Amino acid sequence: MIRIGYWILIIIYFIPIIINVPYLIDLWYKGLANPFSVFFSALPISRVVLSVTLLITSILTYIALLFDGKGITEYLLKSILDNGCYPYSRSILKIELVFRFFGTPIVLLLIALLGSALSFAFRSIIVLVIWYFYSTLLFLTYYPDLSKHEEYLMKIFKESQKLLSEARTKIIYADKELVLKEKVLIKRGWFLSKIMRLDNISSFGYVNSQSVYIKCGNLPILIFCSDGKRAYKILKDVIKRTSEEVSPASIREIEHYIFMRRLKYYGIIFVIFVSFVLLFVIYALPMFGII
Repeated sequence: MIRIGYWILIIIYFIPIIINVPYLIDLWYKGLANPFSVFFSALPISRVVLSVTLLITSILTYIALLFDGKGITEYLLKSILDNGCYPYSRSILKIELVFRFFGTPIVLLLIALLGSALSFAFRSIIVLVIWYFYSTLLFLTYYPDLSKHEEYLMKIFKESQKLLSEARTKIIYADKELVLKEKVLIKRGWFLSKIMRLDNISSFGYVNSQSVYIKCGNLPILIFCSDGKRAYKILKDVIKRTSEEVSPASIREIEHYIFMRRLKYYGIIFVIFVSFVLLFVIYALPMFGII
């Protein structure tokens, strides 16, 4: 299934080339297209659009292959194994893994589409060739990692199955989002619930009367409760029975960690969102006669 999805992305990757190349060659023969127009255009907007696209391409390259030293796909898959926090639903787990697995291919596809949009807007086949040559090199660099990422998927499925089997024990305490069992903790949500082993919790803390904090591996999680003080006390007793090495976290540590982690994820989402907006803007420029 994963391989099929990957080949669908490859087909989408080559569609702009199939469409744009005949179109640009035809314009070139008619004398309506300049292969180097985007580089030597007298319009200031051309240089601005080219500069912004180059900047976004550089950031997307970093996210795709260099983010956290391993690229966004490996980072997202490995973080599940390292943190030991899994979706409680099998169907949600499959959906989440698909998005995590295709992180890098989708980002690389965005790079190619940006080049395709530029070549269409500025009627420049050179731009199309440069961007697709660059993105193809990135794909070839990434491709050998597919087998490694598939191994991560298998490990995640096995670990999640073990965790779900361990969840078939009696409930010690339950309060809104918090469910404590003998070996596992479950954070309930209206759509996405999380499950983790108690011995995988590295720190915990009291936030306020309606929430407690836990850190599963390196993943910080806020859990809302009706009675935060009671939930924290019971959580503390249960965790201490599991491991004496787990230490309470300070409020400052909680706030700082959550802020930095959100900043990292929101930064990635912002760059990808800007990429899509830039695609629409570039395609719209000729329609409004700006180029």
